[in-house]
Amino acid sequence: MDNRCTCPFCREGKYNSEDYYVDMSFLKKERPVGVSGLLRVKNDAEFLSDCMESCIDALDELIICYQDCTDNAPEIILEKQQKYPDKIRVYYYAPPVFCHGLTEEAKKNVFSLPDSSIHKLCNYYNYTLSKSTYRYVMKIDSDQIYFTDKLKRYCDAYREKNKVTISSGDYFAKYYKDFYIRLMIKYPVLHSFDLFSKIPYIRHLIIRKYEKYVIKEVINNKYAVSMSGINIGYEQGNLKICRLDHLLFNGEADHLIFCITEDTFYTTFTGYKNPIEIMRYNKRILPGGWFWYHLQCMKVSSSQKTKEWITLTLKFKWNIISDLSYFRKQMWLFFGVYERNIPGPEQLLKETVRNMRKRKS
Repeated sequence: MDNRCTCPFCREGKYNSEDYYVDMSFLKKERPVGVSGLLRVKNDAEFLSDCMESCIDALDELIICYQDCTDNAPEIILEKQQKYPDKIRVYYYAPPVFCHGLTEEAKKNVFSLPDSSIHKLCNYYNYTLSKSTYRYVMKIDSDQIYFTDKLKRYCDAYREKNKVTISSGDYFAKYYKDFYIRLMIKYPVLHSFDLFSKIPYIRHLIIRKYEKYVIKEVINNKYAVSMSGINIGYEQGNLKICRLDHLLFNGEADHLIFCITEDTFYTTFTGYKNPIEIMRYNKRILPGGWFWYHLQCMKVSSSQKTKEWITLTLKFKWNIISDLSYFRKQMWLFFGVYERNIPGPEQLLKETVRNMRKRKS
């Protein structure tokens, strides 16, 4: 089978297009227990160091696949690889990937290409996935700074071999979460009468019990966990939670910790205006809540997007009734109200804040 691309980019490029074709039989390989992080990089040097430092301790390996950059991201990658030689493996993806910033005609052309095309975003993702060596994997984005301790607790659960007992208290938190979401979506005004969420000790107890339930399910059944992160920006010298184009967070459906099987590969999402990737994961997924701070608000490229700063402090204060009209209400509804004990950003964003100050000056 000829896997060469004969487009002008590949004919003129200084690379062999066959090297970037993905043989999907890699999905059938036997793998040792462990968690691989998959990080694709194109620029984002301002955040890259903090991103990698925040997730590296939780992972068994970090696969980095990068493209041509206009900043010093490749130098940062090399520096981190030298710092963590036993964990970080780096690959360069030479072919141009067509996704954002395309004309309508170019979009139609890219949508018409097979998913095996080396110029499709899904092939770039599958190429990165094919380099992983462990049984469980998770997508890492360079503008996400992870809550290291929480991520490690979940990765440890995937590595755990001995099954555990799920208590009635753990199940209570699970069913309370389900009941809460259904009730508040149907009757949002009842949020004002939710006394549990207003008592710090009780609120903390419920969210910790829920996390114990999810972790125990992961230990026993290795279910996939969906993750999300809080939008955070840098405004007037301070870090603040914000809505970006009316959204409070990112993640959930496209950010999972999952087991590699013959069905876990990326395809093109046809329901979006740009040819982005999607993994159609059809097995049980457990919501895990907040795992990171999302820094897209700080990108230069997001300057034209609508931003709304929530508060001067990093506390969850929003109007639950009006916010119900926004995207993915089920994910943030419970965790936004109950999960408040998250790491302060100053602990995680030291390098990022320095870089933002340099940019502002």
